[in-house]
Amino acid sequence: MKNIKLTIAYDGSNFNGFQIQPDVRTVQGEIEKALKRLNKEEVSIISAGRTDTGVHATMHVSNFFTNALLPAEAYKFKLKKYLPADISIIESEEADENFHSRFDAKLKKYRYIICNSKEFYPHQRNYKLHIKHDLNLDKMKAAGELLKGEHNFSAFMKLGQDKNPVRNMTNIEIYQKDDDIFLEFEAQSFLHNQIRIMVGLLIDIGRGFREVNYVNEIFDKKIKRAAKTYGPQGLYLIDIKY
Repeated sequence: MKNIKLTIAYDGSNFNGFQIQPDVRTVQGEIEKALKRLNKEEVSIISAGRTDTGVHATMHVSNFFTNALLPAEAYKFKLKKYLPADISIIESEEADENFHSRFDAKLKKYRYIICNSKEFYPHQRNYKLHIKHDLNLDKMKAAGELLKGEHNFSAFMKLGQDKNPVRNMTNIEIYQKDDDIFLEFEAQSFLHNQIRIMVGLLIDIGRGFREVNYVNEIFDKKIKRAAKTYGPQGLYLIDIKY
């Protein structure tokens, strides 16, 4: 039996997230259907993580076990016939039999893209968040520094979704190219909606609704809700390190 590792990219606009669910279109569901057609066997893939409805990925990792004789490298090409246009297999390779795409992941990196411009075009709506108001990038960067490190991020999660809210944010980078502001977050794992709420807080600070030190107040005073949850359209999973 082979353990096959897939590196996957997808446009999340028309998916109800990655994880398979009954009666809705998901990335995992489409890949498992394609594998069944290719290998003529039922396959359940193991995912490095779950992305929500509308979230995109340029590098998502999964693995699966199979008795099929097809060489691991061939899945990259053979699956294309059976997959929809909004999913692509970037790489396929044989992994060690003990490799687990979720438990072996050491670091995940997400990028959130904000279009900070007065003008916004319809074709951008599924791929960037539009904020037409001026944003103070220096204050956002200073707040990002305070979010780094190990903290109780309970104010940054969907209520009732995670039993342990402590996470270690190993890095946050914020930079601008033309009209786009990029917010990049690195950690071993994230809480449900954590990034989208952190984006909400950073936008509040960038617009002047909150001061930079409000980040410390959230952690010190155990504020229950840090900010609103912004939409998924600007969020991309861009890297996983093992």
